[in-house]
Amino acid sequence: MELVQVVIDLLEASYSDVTFDGLHVEYEAGRGRRSIFVHDIDYADGRLVWHETDGSNNPYLVVYGDGAVWSWAPISGGENSVDFECLLVEWYREHLLFICFEKNRIYVNSMKDKKNRSFSFYGDQLNRKDDMLYCRLYKELDMVRRVKLPELIEMEPLSLEQCRKDGVAPETIGGLNDLSSKKYQ
Repeated sequence: MELVQVVIDLLEASYSDVTFDGLHVEYEAGRGRRSIFVHDIDYADGRLVWHETDGSNNPYLVVYGDGAVWSWAPISGGENSVDFECLLVEWYREHLLFICFEKNRIYVNSMKDKKNRSFSFYGDQLNRKDDMLYCRLYKELDMVRRVKLPELIEMEPLSLEQCRKDGVAPETIGGLNDLSSKKYQ
């Protein structure tokens, strides 16, 4: 069964007016309409997570697993929810990774056992290779910061030239960048 159908079934058990248009699941939650993009759903090792937004485009993660259901408002700037874009929701090595872009900043969150670590930077260029994120900041155009996943440990930066040679130069984000370590069907 597709993950989106699992989410639809769970929502229909508790909420009214659940709809699916092929790209988004929407439902009425009593506090407004909620929307879930199909690529913002992930499942691993008996745990299900999805990213949803409310009518004001505020981000929430809903997590089913370990015998509990809970939600989490990930760290983001709250600067301008109109410009908010979810880039990644993924279970990775027992951590829940959530990466988003909001206005001029990228936020990276990693949660394990309901304890969150976060990292953010001003920029719109990002790349992922295995367990390393490569981040190019607006003010440091010749250098690339590196962050080890899932712990969010900052490593020594590299020159942009070296990243290009290694095939890991950050690219401008947008649309459906594939930062995932998984293949969606």
